[in-house]
Amino acid sequence: MNIVHVASKLSGGAGIAAFRLHSALIRQGINSRFLIGQAASPTGSLPGIVSFSKKKTLINRVLTVTQRSINRLVHVSDLGKYELFSKPFPLNDISRSEALKAADIIHLHWIPNIDVGQIVHRYPNKKFVWTLQDMNPFTGGCHYSFGCAGFEKRCYPCPQMSDGFVSRRLPQYALSKKTSSLQNLNPQNVAVVAPSQWLANLAAQSSVLGRYRSVKILNPFPYSENLISKQQARESLGWSQQAIVFLVVADSLSNERKGLRRLAEALMTMPESTQLSICLLGASSVEYNFGGCKLLKFGFVSDEVIIQRAISACDALIVPSLEDNSPNVIAEAHLKGVPVCATPVGGIAEMIDADNGILFSSISSKDIALGIHRMISLLKADYFSREKIFKLAVELYNQDVVADKYRQLYQSILG
Repeated sequence: MNIVHVASKLSGGAGIAAFRLHSALIRQGINSRFLIGQAASPTGSLPGIVSFSKKKTLINRVLTVTQRSINRLVHVSDLGKYELFSKPFPLNDISRSEALKAADIIHLHWIPNIDVGQIVHRYPNKKFVWTLQDMNPFTGGCHYSFGCAGFEKRCYPCPQMSDGFVSRRLPQYALSKKTSSLQNLNPQNVAVVAPSQWLANLAAQSSVLGRYRSVKILNPFPYSENLISKQQARESLGWSQQAIVFLVVADSLSNERKGLRRLAEALMTMPESTQLSICLLGASSVEYNFGGCKLLKFGFVSDEVIIQRAISACDALIVPSLEDNSPNVIAEAHLKGVPVCATPVGGIAEMIDADNGILFSSISSKDIALGIHRMISLLKADYFSREKIFKLAVELYNQDVVADKYRQLYQSILG
């Protein structure tokens, strides 16, 4: 079978997950190619990579300028809260790529800047798989709806848009455009995949993807059988061996959805006698008061070795998200044998059980504080086995296991 993956880029959690799947499929002998919707991508000698850029014709230039001008009219009402909102006119049409012609299955990944409608228009009889990493494929623009169910009908009025006729109406237009662009696809030729049942259920309830089957398949992750010990990791980072260290990781810690403000409010209530250290790994433009906790601030780190060392060195990972799908860092922590304490939102609740961490009772600062107290008590009692957490995680996230589940899905679509 010929599989062509389509992604906006190789970087970022979604792009990395897509490429890991592509690589694992190649190891299983499947003819897999990876089409990137960027003209300049650092592909190097990576196998099966194809980049695409549209021709710089006068028509394309005029269309690009028009699309960008309309996109500039759309304003998110509260950027501090709502973060990413993809505008309704994607700028990349990759439908003319030669790679798509030979595909038995076109496998879409994270592609907010790629025009799916053009691909479907050119190949209405192709088989499609779409792996979701957030809600954007079935909303009018947002990547997380913060509880809004507008995507089930028409995305109007949109609570994330600022006042103004264009801003208020474009999400409704974008949702309608997404729905109509897929209407010629035979539901038997399409499968929607999500790494959490939470996201798969939302897709099934949406007006855009609701008529296609939705399945849960976890994201793939690499791992090493030779785990670095917490003691070794701390020595390399210069951390105290006696300190209780909880780690918080995010690309942007300023992102309100990631819950750092709520975590700070919780830690403000904890006595200094707790002697807890908080390690912050990620970019942040906001300073929070963490009470009596000692702060270890890394800032933004691109060095994967340092990131993995910090995960191995901590006693536990904290994920205080207010809304989230399946954060990669939870799987990465479990593959280091590290327990996780997290809010019970989205797909997070599906990743944590009594053997690998605890869930806070809610996203309130009070319940987060109570959960942290409980985690500290469990750690002091040596409740968690790092070896057991690691082995359970390998069974779930092994790249070849995940690739085999996709292979079975491909075969079921091809018939």
